[in-house]
Amino acid sequence: METNSFRVVDFATARAQELKLLREQVKSLGGKKQLFQSLPWHLRRRTMSHQTCRLPKKWKKKTQDIENKPSIGKNKCRKYRRKVKYLRENLKSRLSRQNRLETHLWFAKRFHMIPYFGYQVPWCSVDRKERSAYRALRDRVVIYDASLVDWILLEDTQLNIVKGLFKVLETEQEKKLVEQPEFLLGKAVLHTFVERNEYNSEATILQVIWAPRNGLNDNEICKVLVCIPFLGSHEARDTFIYSVFGQVFKRKTLALNRFHVLGPKSLAMIRRCFQIKEEDGSYLRKEENGMPNQVDNTPGFHMGFPHFCPFSERQKDASCDWLEDFERWMIEETWNSNVAKESCQIPVVLISRPFQSSSGNSIGRWDILIPSGLGASFLHAARHMGAQAIGLKEYRKIFFECEKLHFPEDFPQSTFFKDIVVRNACENLEALFKKPPAKRGSNQLPFSVFPPLWNQIGKSPMEAVPIWHSMKNRLLQIANYCDSSQALSLMQHLKSCSYWSEDALWKNPILRNLDYETLVPVFIELIGKGKVSSYAPFFLPGDQDASLFSTFKKSSQMQGRKLVGYITQTSYSFAKGCICCIGYIFSIHQTGEWQPIIVPRTIDFAEFIPAKCRKLNTEFLFDF
Repeated sequence: METNSFRVVDFATARAQELKLLREQVKSLGGKKQLFQSLPWHLRRRTMSHQTCRLPKKWKKKTQDIENKPSIGKNKCRKYRRKVKYLRENLKSRLSRQNRLETHLWFAKRFHMIPYFGYQVPWCSVDRKERSAYRALRDRVVIYDASLVDWILLEDTQLNIVKGLFKVLETEQEKKLVEQPEFLLGKAVLHTFVERNEYNSEATILQVIWAPRNGLNDNEICKVLVCIPFLGSHEARDTFIYSVFGQVFKRKTLALNRFHVLGPKSLAMIRRCFQIKEEDGSYLRKEENGMPNQVDNTPGFHMGFPHFCPFSERQKDASCDWLEDFERWMIEETWNSNVAKESCQIPVVLISRPFQSSSGNSIGRWDILIPSGLGASFLHAARHMGAQAIGLKEYRKIFFECEKLHFPEDFPQSTFFKDIVVRNACENLEALFKKPPAKRGSNQLPFSVFPPLWNQIGKSPMEAVPIWHSMKNRLLQIANYCDSSQALSLMQHLKSCSYWSEDALWKNPILRNLDYETLVPVFIELIGKGKVSSYAPFFLPGDQDASLFSTFKKSSQMQGRKLVGYITQTSYSFAKGCICCIGYIFSIHQTGEWQPIIVPRTIDFAEFIPAKCRKLNTEFLFDF
């Protein structure tokens, strides 16, 4: 037989199984046929009108049974659906469902719902605008907590939980509902609106779900799911839980924190939070005769390490300028609070920046930098960029990954960064310009300095010396308030001041008109990484070195420092116009254990920090 021909019988036999499967597939995808379609061919024409009266007698009864089945029907028009009667019926139908909350419709549109204790509860937000928020978090430094709801799992005896609920319930009807077996057995949900009282400072909606169980026993350990939405801060939630149910509960948060980003347009809100009066930039750059200076492109250098100092939240007089506010804070405001426990801190940087007048004479100016925002780029901005800050993305690349990065022309050319700039700047620009402008993308643009997030106060050396002397006295006061061990540790921090210059990364402080003791940092806190994927290194306290300017592996090997672990998650709590607490999830490198570290930012919230977390906070200092 020729190779270019085949027999039909052999072909069909070889593929009989395939044809059989194809036939079954086509037959199954045909769908359900109507009754008239199953009639013989010669009877189908009479029944194409779907009228049961024209069917044969033997088919009429079956057809009537099919037509009498209830149909779903189409939705009513919008005009009918907006009627009050329809809305009430719709609300009753939703409330009649046992596994849904009253706010289910609102949460279902914005959250991922999961079953818990037989109910559908919101777990995490799926709002699309958060994608842009996380994307902006890489380039911006100011974030705040925007959690809308928090679910807390409480475990305690039935008697203690009921007593705690009695504290917040006001009406007798709600108190009777709590005692009913239907609620205690997990078959009913408590919905109530809690007014402001001695136990909670803000009005809120309270929802309580009891875990299903078989019998009632006052001494039985029960699980209760408490929902406290719209409190605005985790501190208000914790205050409410501790005041109502006590501190003996094994509380476990079920919902993750959701962060939103404040861009440059929203920084006015942060300025209002700190009660800082914004001044015109031209006013800060004037000579004694009132003529503005022409800023030279020669980069300035830092005369000291950033100082993290407590900042007062009091309302300041609008007539005072920035320097008066700063001096009054340093001299007067700090005496009114317990500064030994105060940990609400902001970095203050003193730099020397050369100015060049119109006549060509160079005039040395001192700039006191007070930040306008909060974020991890403070360390970077204070060490390198002077009066300008960058985002977390560039911060992560420089300090932890050392990826290719194009620095601006006015970037301080240190010995460490010279090789990086020379090697990578041309490569990045050439690769960028090869692509059309429409295909470059914002993530592939060269490194550009973020708009200034620092408020400059231009002063002469003689005007800046008293401010730094007052800061030194204030820090010594803090050391005296501490006990012997803490004072010794604090004084070690005061003596280990370092700074950056063009010659080397870290040297002993060298000042022209200021002595050694005037530049004294309290301690340097790691502000966290937000939602950045890479890990931030966490070392034991030691001498100042160049660990931040290289990868954590390289620095730990060179300096011989012990690598403790990584900070993998960070939580910011925003209340009363400032960040109140920063929580870290600390992963120990050797054992793989996870430990929480909560740093109170104000003394008002320090008492609500668990004792275990406070102990970790004192043992592991955030020091570089």
